[in-house]
Amino acid sequence: MSSPSRVKGIPLNRLPKSLTRSLLAVLVATLVGVVWVGLGLAASNRTVTVIVGAGQGTVSGVAYGNHFRTSTARGVHVVLPTGREISLTEKPAKKFTFLGWSGAPGCHTNKNCNFKATRNRTVVANFRLSTGAAVQQSVSPQSIAFTTTPPAETFGATVPYMPAATGGASGNPVVFTIDSASGVGVCSITSGPVQVVHFVNAGTCLIDANQAGNAAFFAAPTVVSLPITVAHAATSFSLATPNNPAALNTTFVVIASGLPVDATGTVSIFEGTTLLGSCAVAGGSCETPISAVSQLGPHTLTATYSGDINH
Repeated sequence: MSSPSRVKGIPLNRLPKSLTRSLLAVLVATLVGVVWVGLGLAASNRTVTVIVGAGQGTVSGVAYGNHFRTSTARGVHVVLPTGREISLTEKPAKKFTFLGWSGAPGCHTNKNCNFKATRNRTVVANFRLSTGAAVQQSVSPQSIAFTTTPPAETFGATVPYMPAATGGASGNPVVFTIDSASGVGVCSITSGPVQVVHFVNAGTCLIDANQAGNAAFFAAPTVVSLPITVAHAATSFSLATPNNPAALNTTFVVIASGLPVDATGTVSIFEGTTLLGSCAVAGGSCETPISAVSQLGPHTLTATYSGDINH
């Protein structure tokens, strides 16, 4: 039988369960750089990335009762429910002073930084050597500007988009992500040196551009692209009545066909302003029985299609 895992020589199976869970949680967060707190559905969570940019120092934080700390440009990724507060505190290394926060709303040069996670964001703490230290660091700002314009997009005929942007002189790459204000499931983006945006559903897509800093440059403020609208696909359809003419006081069937095969929604059948029936679209068509015809002569039928998320 293998021996139990140990922390500083103490068997974990002899520690209180609550302490064991806490130790394991801290160990996991340290290894992977991600702090997961109070999660609900994925769509309701936000990621706050906390890093140290210029200079040397440490950022400690609390989110939803969970503690974390970072002192590197790699940082820590804190995933928490939308609207929950995150609290950060800076601490300069010896001979360094705190310059300020970037990416943190309203924090500026405050030692303690508190805000709510309403969107995905990267928060950077910047430090520099104190006056009188051996070397005085000069930290410069950076800015980002998009240099590409996405094409007009329509569901069913979308073209992949490769965003590009100029950044500051730090030499760090400009990294693109999907902004949290985008419609759910509208677009996705690949990772790697060349990033490509794919449009999946109709709606609005926003792209974030970020550039990390270094000892000489602050991290650039996040720049959000202009909204990219993926239009609904146009539709058309036709009506048919297989048992036309219909006998008096009998029920007849109306078939709607010609819609896209992936369309959903409802087709409603009218005579004038009177609704006669409706049917759910599947596979590009649907049919519905119409109640007995009680009057002789021609009857003019019209139909409307409700549309769906993409049509």
